Amino acid sequence: MVLAALWAPQIKKFSTLFEYLQQVLAYAVGPIIAVFLMGLFTHRIHSHAAWIALLIATFSSVILFFVIVVYKLFDLHFLYVIPSLLVETFLVSVIANFFYPKPANIDHELRWSNSYYGKYEVDEIDKNSYNKFKALALGLLLLTLIQVIWYW
Repeated sequence: MVLAALWAPQIKKFSTLFEYLQQVLAYAVGPIIAVFLMGLFTHRIHSHAAWIALLIATFSSVILFFVIVVYKLFDLHFLYVIPSLLVETFLVSVIANFFYPKPANIDHELRWSNSYYGKYEVDEIDKNSYNKFKALALGLLLLTLIQVIWYW
């Protein structure tokens, strides 16, 4: 609460609230998206490397935000910040992956794989509940479509 009260005067430096939200999200979300993409597409980066990359990239995004947006020491559009933070997070995670040991107690059950679902027989799956979810999803889709058409 105190941090929000101290930060509130900084918002008036932006021309619109939408511009403020876009710039803050550009600096804050880049490292998180990079770690998420690494988790999706590679199994080589372990959790320690991802955590170190997230910490370093978040720290550098805060520094960049203050240097570029708050103090205006140089001009860089916020759309150029996102790819630079993505690349920085990727590089830091790869480098940290080589220098920090892989955790010994990795639970492979938390990682998605086809072999996990091969343990269950098809008969064990409750097909009625699956059909209920399909009907509920279709109903939600129809309600959304009705609202979109209604407010168009």
